[in-house]
Amino acid sequence: MECDQDLDLASDIDKTFDKGEDSLSLFFLVNQSDLRVPIMTLMHFMSAEHKESVAEHVIQMRTELDKTGLGQRLMAYWRSKESEYNGKYRVIIVGALLMRTGAKIKESVGPLFPTE
Repeated sequence: MECDQDLDLASDIDKTFDKGEDSLSLFFLVNQSDLRVPIMTLMHFMSAEHKESVAEHVIQMRTELDKTGLGQRLMAYWRSKESEYNGKYRVIIVGALLMRTGAKIKESVGPLFPTE
């Protein structure tokens, strides 16, 4: 995720999740440690503690996405919106976020990168 549009779309996709107490969040999957941030923030992003926290979150998300089928439903949901503005790009962003977690992406959902 390297530009504002990517972050905006990822934020829209994150809103798909139920925001209950134990809900999943894509926030930690978009690591923006390359931004021009205060040095203390940059040091936090580079710390072993932060990297371990992100790794744990990724494992938790992968487990939840695969165990419940949520990853497949998330992909199917955004696939159904492909004809909307930026719809195909959103599918690519969802695929990238699922790939970031290592979650399973079934071919039955269609190709990850639309051809048209």
